[in-house]
Amino acid sequence: MGALFIVFSIIMMFIGISGIVLAVREWIHLGQVKFWPEAGGSVMKSEAEGTTGNTNGPGYKSTIYAPKILFRFTVDGKEYTSDKITWGGESRSNIKSLIDKKLEEYPVGKNISVHYNPKDPADCIVQEDFSFEMAIPLIGGIVFILGGGGFAFGLIFGFIKNLTEKGLWP
Repeated sequence: MGALFIVFSIIMMFIGISGIVLAVREWIHLGQVKFWPEAGGSVMKSEAEGTTGNTNGPGYKSTIYAPKILFRFTVDGKEYTSDKITWGGESRSNIKSLIDKKLEEYPVGKNISVHYNPKDPADCIVQEDFSFEMAIPLIGGIVFILGGGGFAFGLIFGFIKNLTEKGLWP
């Protein structure tokens, strides 16, 4: 049984470290955006996209809305399209009015500045903002590391207590 907990602790800590590495990588990428060139673009599509499903169990249907904003821009005579407004993805909500408020910032036809990767212009973003979605891997990583460390500490503590009770530990 102890070996199972050790393996479980190692897996949790590995997942935690992976989450933290992913978050740091995304933040480094976001930091690079500040040095990318900009191109003029325009909004082609701006609407709330709803997905309905059983979110709270069988029989409880709910619709989750997300902003769907599509824009185009031109670099060196080549036109690109993208829907990546913020890094980490747009927020979602079951309250459509919250999404509609976000969409007001990007009406169809609005001229926008697009930051694009000079090595790959299809890699682009409009807002250089940090989004909550970027923090999820970091928060999850910390929780998994603490959980895995807690399991490991519990195992070590239990092992030492067992040895002490048997008189094998000072």
